[in-house]
Amino acid sequence: MDPFVKDRIEEYLTGDLPASELEQFEAKLAEDPEAMALLEEFSETSSMFEAIRVEPAEAQLPGDFYAHLQQTIDQEKEIPFWAVFTEPFILKRMAFGALMWMFALGSLTLMNDRSTQRSTELADMILRDQPAVQMFQARMVSDLEHNREAMLGVVLAANQD
Repeated sequence: MDPFVKDRIEEYLTGDLPASELEQFEAKLAEDPEAMALLEEFSETSSMFEAIRVEPAEAQLPGDFYAHLQQTIDQEKEIPFWAVFTEPFILKRMAFGALMWMFALGSLTLMNDRSTQRSTELADMILRDQPAVQMFQARMVSDLEHNREAMLGVVLAANQD
């Protein structure tokens, strides 16, 4: 395709091509079937755009359009409540707090397990090889009240000796 035709095809369609170049353009267009096909394609596309074009007088906006638009923009600018929790410093603090809670609960669990073991060891130590054990017939059972009374009796008897 001739570059002269290719560069001026849009000006020809809009009617802005100078009269001095118009004759030369039409002559070259008549010689080149490829350029003629391109002109028809551009013309068809241009007519499609003209068909869907709306004149500014026909396009009327509702009276409250700008107020509604401003309200929508303002609503989108508002920070949602949950956005605070996605900030990096909050997430770090929450992770640290969760870690501390896990540590505290783990420590509490370990201390409770050991305290049961310690009280059993203490009871066995008190009841072992004491003459008062036989006197009070103390022995460890699953009933805590009985165990307390037996240990108290043994301790009191041992302190009286």
